[in-house]
Amino acid sequence: WGALMRAAGFGDWSRDRLAAHKRSVIPGGFFVVEHGPAGALVATANAHHLATDRHPEGGELSFVVASPAHAGKGLGRAVTAAVVRRFLAAGYRSIYLKTDDHRLPAIKVYLQVGFEPLLFADDMAVRWAAVNQALSKK
Repeated sequence: WGALMRAAGFGDWSRDRLAAHKRSVIPGGFFVVEHGPAGALVATANAHHLATDRHPEGGELSFVVASPAHAGKGLGRAVTAAVVRRFLAAGYRSIYLKTDDHRLPAIKVYLQVGFEPLLFADDMAVRWAAVNQALSKK
């Protein structure tokens, strides 16, 4: 799992960091996809109980990662859908996520499955215009 996270640019994950991360994952909300022949993890996503001021009863879809070596196979969509289903089964009605502007493949999936941008800061409209323009070129 740590190697998959590093490959996606999420840094190093010590056992302590992973243990702390897993404490906020709801039961049954830590998803991975294993490539059977290679025995390697190729995708992951987590369902975090992480309420915020903006999402006081919210669950956060977090750390959606698909291996670049397996791009285009729908793995990001699969783990995203698994997390959303888990949240809904647990009674969550406010599901949110955070991402970086440059993670265009992930943003494309999020928009396709029904997530919508929340323009909460002054620069968000301009940033989303740039993201939409970049997505339209793909």
